[in-house]
Amino acid sequence: MPRIYKSVVRDAVDALLADGEPRTIAQIADELGLKQHSVSSAVIHARKKHGSGTGGFVIVNYSLQRGNGGREAPLYLRGFDGLFDAPRPAFGIKTIRAAKLRYAKKMRVVINGKTTKSRGKTQNHWLQILGMRQHNYQL
Repeated sequence: MPRIYKSVVRDAVDALLADGEPRTIAQIADELGLKQHSVSSAVIHARKKHGSGTGGFVIVNYSLQRGNGGREAPLYLRGFDGLFDAPRPAFGIKTIRAAKLRYAKKMRVVINGKTTKSRGKTQNHWLQILGMRQHNYQL
């Protein structure tokens, strides 16, 4: 007789999302006190098993997040029959420019040090070295 395994994590996520408030994987993991990997694999497995529109977990919207290349984080909700996934929004040029600008401001010292080093000239090289050490950049 085959063994039947119930997913404890999937049941916990299902109970948490029953209140009707959509959450990202990170928010679910924080509230349950579990690792993001276990929550993510439970949600993905349930979505592959049941599909969209059959009462499993559905994506109702996307929220922008910092890090991960500015990729949108899906907001999951416990679905019901007839509720399908929301379409993924297209990356706008404004979002990409804002991410690149944040990176350039954060890494300004390292970028300046790389360009002056590649051009073969340095101006006040001690400040550049100190700034690069702050960003853990190896010379």
